[in-house]
Amino acid sequence: MSQISSLFKVNGIVAINKPVGISSAGALRFLKQLWFPQIGYEHISMDYFQYIDKKFYEQKSSNKINKVRGLPWKVGHGGTLSYTAVSALGYFSDTMDIEGKITQKAPYQQISIEEILSVFSKYEGDSMQTPPM
Repeated sequence: MSQISSLFKVNGIVAINKPVGISSAGALRFLKQLWFPQIGYEHISMDYFQYIDKKFYEQKSSNKINKVRGLPWKVGHGGTLSYTAVSALGYFSDTMDIEGKITQKAPYQQISIEEILSVFSKYEGDSMQTPPM
């Protein structure tokens, strides 16, 4: 653990390859407990974080969030956020993703590869993420 802790302090940035099924919050909770056991973050309620988030958004200053929260770390993608997607045409699921139960099938043979590729340009570049539901 001391090697991990010293690595964290020396480099300041930790890249995490998080497996599917573990939330980002869960991964961070694990790391916080590993690196900062004396602080006891596991006992802080979600109400506290919601209150702090509300205060942060009232301030409308993204560089103050860690000062407001009093946290010794930043969370972010460092400008390296990119996605790789794989899809199967003609399937609908109850969760709108691969993990859901297939609820409906539809024909897709009439859709050409050119039509699919023409849609991709809408999703390239800088944009705000919008939840699917």
